[in-house]
Amino acid sequence: MKRYLIALAVLCTISISVSYAQELTKGGNLLNVGVGVEPGFGFNVSYDYGLVDTWGPGIFTIGGFAGLQSRKLTKSGFVDYRTNHIALAVRCSYRYQISDSFEVFGVAMTGFGSHSYSKHFDNENKAFWAVPIVGCRYTFASNISVFGEVGWSLSWLNGGLSFSF
Repeated sequence: MKRYLIALAVLCTISISVSYAQELTKGGNLLNVGVGVEPGFGFNVSYDYGLVDTWGPGIFTIGGFAGLQSRKLTKSGFVDYRTNHIALAVRCSYRYQISDSFEVFGVAMTGFGSHSYSKHFDNENKAFWAVPIVGCRYTFASNISVFGEVGWSLSWLNGGLSFSF
């Protein structure tokens, strides 16, 4: 887990000589496409819409989240099995722009998750909360950014690309 945290720190502190201002504003859209690790490996897509910018120095967003995660587990004295998780959620975030190209944010999510198992277990479908998630986003092109998140959605560590439009 330590190496994943180091990789996230490096991702959040990438320095490029050209800076692009890409602050998310009211009415702005942000599409995040990422991968999650720890535990297992997964893919996720999230969307943020700039909703309110009058609640202080940052902006409040609302959007959605969809993800798929898979992992193989071994129980001592028991058979190996694979578990798959699918989640659909409503996502709210508060984003604060630190510099022209760097922002930090906090996320809360609630939604529905489906868990399936490959061996002798009952499948589960249940509601879930994902709080707190903290992250950062670094813009390196006019509408493309990298992001990293720590907190529970489907994985403890998520990262990928963001597209502003």
